[in-house]
Amino acid sequence: EAAASAAAASAITAALDKLPVFAIADAGRPLQYTVGRRKLAVFYADVAAAKAQQKATERQVPGCDLIAVGLGGAYRLSYDGKAAIVPGVAELRAAGAPEGAQPMGQDLPLFACTKLGRYVDGGLVMPLFMSHADCAAAVEAAANADAPESDGPAQISALSLQSVVDQLGDPSSPAFSFVAPSSSVEHNERYVGKGVYMRRVEPEPEPEDVPPPLAAE
Repeated sequence: EAAASAAAASAITAALDKLPVFAIADAGRPLQYTVGRRKLAVFYADVAAAKAQQKATERQVPGCDLIAVGLGGAYRLSYDGKAAIVPGVAELRAAGAPEGAQPMGQDLPLFACTKLGRYVDGGLVMPLFMSHADCAAAVEAAANADAPESDGPAQISALSLQSVVDQLGDPSSPAFSFVAPSSSVEHNERYVGKGVYMRRVEPEPEPEDVPPPLAAE
């Protein structure tokens, strides 16, 4: 039973690792920040927020860089109380958080729409997006393609990361296909190198609508 549980946890981690999150690192190791009374590694779902934090941290830790890691590994560290996963501000608002809500300490929302589900080999596969804007764009494209058969506006649902983890462990739940944010994919394509440690090859624009920076330890 323990072996089966470990295998299930490993499968969930591997599935979530298809989605990137970002951390500020020194010599390839994520820095720790003071969050409340704890020192934690901090993983950002929004690459723009991660870039802003990296820029602020450079004043304290010259030469620090941005690394991309899988959400599965970040979730595992968060579950063990060793890390925090920070949602994007736009995603929090899309999930119903009030204006001005701080991302730190909030559940990471993921987005789905039943009209995007497809049957593959007899089973339902539901795309799950980290970016609400990407999900909305996919819904709009699907609505335009299916215009003659449209039966009303499609609804986008927000699911917490924990609820997704619970469903991944439930054989009766639909399968998910995870869709990385287009902004994260674009960012990673501008880097060279292998593994999770990458080098920037061109300047990035100043990010907007990001939370205030943390202080590195």
